[in-house]
Amino acid sequence: MPDGVRLSLRLWLPDTTPAPVVWEYIPYRKRDLYRAYDNQWGAVLAQAGIAYARVDVRGTGDSEGVITDEYTELEIADGEHCIRWLAGQSWCNGCVGMRGISWGAINTLQIAARRPAALKAIVPIAGTENRYTDDAHYHGGLLGRANLQWGALFKAVLAGPPDPDVVGEAWRDMWQQRLEATQPVIGNWMRHPVEDEYWSRGTDAARHIACPTYLVAGWQDTYSNPIARLLQNLRCHTKVLIGPWGHTYPHRVSVPGLNWAEEELAWWNKWLHTNPDSDQKNHHAVRAYLSDAWFDATFDNPERLYLHLNADGNLGGEAKTAADLSIPSQLIGSRTPEWLDHPPADQTADDLQSLSFTSRPLDHDLLILGHPNLSMSLVSQISSGALWVRLNDVAPDGSSRLVSQGLVNLIHRQSFKSPQSVPVNEPFMLNLDLRLTGCRINAGHRLRVALSGPPWPMVWPPVSPAILAFQRGTITLPILAATGATDQVKAPSPAEDNATASRFSNDGDTIIYSHDEPRNSYTVMDTGTQLSSSSTQSATINPNDPLSCRWEHHLARSWQRPNWHCEVEVSCTITCTDTHFNVVESLIARFDTQVVFDRTHDCSIPRSRINKV
Repeated sequence: MPDGVRLSLRLWLPDTTPAPVVWEYIPYRKRDLYRAYDNQWGAVLAQAGIAYARVDVRGTGDSEGVITDEYTELEIADGEHCIRWLAGQSWCNGCVGMRGISWGAINTLQIAARRPAALKAIVPIAGTENRYTDDAHYHGGLLGRANLQWGALFKAVLAGPPDPDVVGEAWRDMWQQRLEATQPVIGNWMRHPVEDEYWSRGTDAARHIACPTYLVAGWQDTYSNPIARLLQNLRCHTKVLIGPWGHTYPHRVSVPGLNWAEEELAWWNKWLHTNPDSDQKNHHAVRAYLSDAWFDATFDNPERLYLHLNADGNLGGEAKTAADLSIPSQLIGSRTPEWLDHPPADQTADDLQSLSFTSRPLDHDLLILGHPNLSMSLVSQISSGALWVRLNDVAPDGSSRLVSQGLVNLIHRQSFKSPQSVPVNEPFMLNLDLRLTGCRINAGHRLRVALSGPPWPMVWPPVSPAILAFQRGTITLPILAATGATDQVKAPSPAEDNATASRFSNDGDTIIYSHDEPRNSYTVMDTGTQLSSSSTQSATINPNDPLSCRWEHHLARSWQRPNWHCEVEVSCTITCTDTHFNVVESLIARFDTQVVFDRTHDCSIPRSRINKV
């Protein structure tokens, strides 16, 4: 790097050079954790005549330096320099492509927005350009438990040791430097409860990207939500693929009608040449899987179906007399306990605790693709509050499947940047886009809109539950504008519940949610390193006392070979009073069972009117 820090990479070269190169840039340890995957994908690319480079982000894996936060300016600048370096190698034809999932997708978008000359095309998979609205921290302006989960995992990423087989005797000094640089990351994120300048870095990335972009997402993955917004803002040649998988690469899931390796190779072969075809650079194409078939589709100007939420509980085509209906504020959400990548269970139990509106059975199939929108008039007895909206598909047997949802801190109802108090005892309008969805609702099924207080343990409960009355509302459904179905196929059904390791229980007046992942070990075959990991998570609350909420996350990781055994343990806990959040983050590192680092950050974060909800 320009400052002298060296980044570590693995490189796969094809038999014939010079060749184009595709690279990934993530902090998840190419030496061990991602090695098997990298071996597989590197071989696919190299055998197709394309070089592949995997680079550890500064301060992670075997790269020098330290990392203190996500997607820093230094990280993005390093990425630009990597592209220049790759393009300048004798084995490269000067054309670079960039791909990545999750973290890799986010920095792909941010780096592409800088328009490095050698970057000719990108494939961001399961990413976002807006970390406040669509990442693991805040959901609808409410503090998410994913902020704790990801923070604990990120802390373990920051603390992982470099491998002495790669970096030599310097590994102990490098590791100590990383450990000393670790921050109270969860506390730091919680000091930014609104979409302020901290979160704004990269939010306009899509408007600046000039190279061809292939957006990929899975319907079971939370990161599918930004796709329509990204597509609307991109001004380059763009393709979109959304399929029936979770937070993973599409080639790692067997989906009928899709050969992702073939699809991605065709993309790189089209654009990673010195004179690519430029006739289609402003073309947009969308391919989406809806329940049982692939569709060539568009998000532009769909047909719209308007259904009214009526006082008699009917969801219908005609608006009836409005009335004040109480929206339940009791604890809800046990059927949707996770934010990322876990399909929720049957929603019936939560429907029964919500204000619900249900349609008649449909007389024909309905294809939905886009963001459902709910516009409604509400009255609140307090100046804050939160609302959870779910759109469900109710089968003839009465089971209720989540189609889409929306969650909003009502003081953010107009802007995540500028909170406003909720009018007290006066009607106000709420216009809420639900999450992007794509599905087929079968004839004979019914649609249901369910309104309730915010879900727990997905988000932290408000100090004072909202006392909300619903007056009238209309949900608008975007009906698929498609050129026709391709490949009528049936994908494997997702797992019904979030995980067998997750469970709810009661201890007197306390509700307990727990998720345990016992110690799991495996050996990286071509390095001999044994990787081990385990974690325990819990969330507890007395439903009559929001201030009793407590979230905990503990995880351990180790790396072991003969004469080399490193361990890190991370523990994070969040509690609160009516005036403050209390966040305790601890990190312990061991070498050969001896503690070499032990630090605890204890943060007290004032609860403004914003994060009291």
